[in-house]
Amino acid sequence: MMVLLALGLGAACRAPAAEPPRAGAPPPAAPAGGASASAAPAPAALQKIDVCTPGVSQGFSGVAIAQQAGYFAELGLDVNIQPIQGVVCTQALSSNTVQFSGSPSTLDVIIQGVPYRILYVSQGQLGHQMAVAAHVNGWADLRGGRIAVSALGSPLSEGLARDILRDEGVNPDEAQFVALGLPSNRLAGVLSGSVDAALLSAQEVPMALNQGLKTLPYKPRVSLGSPMTATLELAQSNPDLVQRFVKGVLMGHLLYAQRKDEALPVVARWTEAPDPAYEEQVYAIMRPTWTPDGMLSDEQQRGVIAATREAVKATQEFAPDEVFDFRFARQAYQELQAANWHGLWPK
Repeated sequence: MMVLLALGLGAACRAPAAEPPRAGAPPPAAPAGGASASAAPAPAALQKIDVCTPGVSQGFSGVAIAQQAGYFAELGLDVNIQPIQGVVCTQALSSNTVQFSGSPSTLDVIIQGVPYRILYVSQGQLGHQMAVAAHVNGWADLRGGRIAVSALGSPLSEGLARDILRDEGVNPDEAQFVALGLPSNRLAGVLSGSVDAALLSAQEVPMALNQGLKTLPYKPRVSLGSPMTATLELAQSNPDLVQRFVKGVLMGHLLYAQRKDEALPVVARWTEAPDPAYEEQVYAIMRPTWTPDGMLSDEQQRGVIAATREAVKATQEFAPDEVFDFRFARQAYQELQAANWHGLWPK
């Protein structure tokens, strides 16, 4: 609540921003009082918006690159990225403290009836890995074993670990889950032998590999990776703003995927990464999970909805368009492709 109050006060103190000029709009009238006709016009004010992300990671490279490389500014936006705790990030949309949220938990509240819409998804496949001790050679070896997760009962830690075990033919009730919090604690548990495995995000996996641990391969899983969500009201009342924001994110998204040498230095500045080699390792894990166009297919959308309904024990059915709104991403992708933006579509 203190975080929300602080963010709300910051938003309240900000002067309302002017809308950027539309293409084809008439030029502004000359100022009264005999001002010189040759005087340069004042630059248009950028429209200020706020975005929250549940942390700083390569999953949000699309937003970070768009901000750092000036793509948002090209589209008339001044975007402030606020890394805050995931649940608070989700709730901040309702109060308009932020206009866009990057928390995956927004899907949970949509399924529970909150009128949000997911506009963009950076990753369509799960990037998490199960790091295991030397004596574990396959998933069957985790029967009766101890698995470290960040928090018990969390859909993104214990719930995800259970789903992966189930997919690989292991009854998750045959394993014991241990909450060890931070990734360093989970890895220390595997290295010390107090646990047999630890579930890690793509951002954390290189920590395990660099300490000599291995990971178990598993069947690809559809994922809602680092999405961008807005309220239904914003999407309906200000589609121009939403369109420009999504286009900027997609510009960063495409640069990350297709121009690694240009993108990684920008991302490293945003994350304040001390080790470029580590960021290269994270990129190698993240890149295969990246969506080509910031969207999920209809089948992927239905799969994500079904998994979330099961996790939150929702009985109501949801059509994809009640959860996702990819119109903005689709239009942005078509515009960028038609312009061969950054030469990404060689003729």
